[in-house]
Amino acid sequence: MKNSNIKIQKHPRRKESNGFNWVYIIGTVVVVGGVMAFGLVSTLQFHVERGQAIGMLGMVFPMAFFYYVAIGPVVRNLQKKIERLTVAMDEVASGNLDCQIDTNKAGEYEDVYKQFNAMTMELKRTKEEMEAFTNEFAH
Repeated sequence: MKNSNIKIQKHPRRKESNGFNWVYIIGTVVVVGGVMAFGLVSTLQFHVERGQAIGMLGMVFPMAFFYYVAIGPVVRNLQKKIERLTVAMDEVASGNLDCQIDTNKAGEYEDVYKQFNAMTMELKRTKEEMEAFTNEFAH
């Protein structure tokens, strides 16, 4: 059997999902909370009129837009790296112990990918030893 480096692909059994929606939700809460806090501090500390402080809520949309633009690539990058690991785990679960994940451009996941690769090599070695042991006593 040959080693198979994992390329990102849609897995037929896996439905597409965005497990990082919480990042967007937390970001939205931070943006809205920050604008509201700024409005409150401006009203209390700098004696800004209430109408002007409420008008600051208009900053929510531009700030949220910039947040989504800035965080979007980070979230997509993490999704790709986790998907690569998930696809590889599915391969091993289906019996392909030759599965290895390419660690090039793995970034912060390099150690995880290396440990996964070491695990699959150890599983393969253990399986081969068990088969050899079984064959030795079967004959």
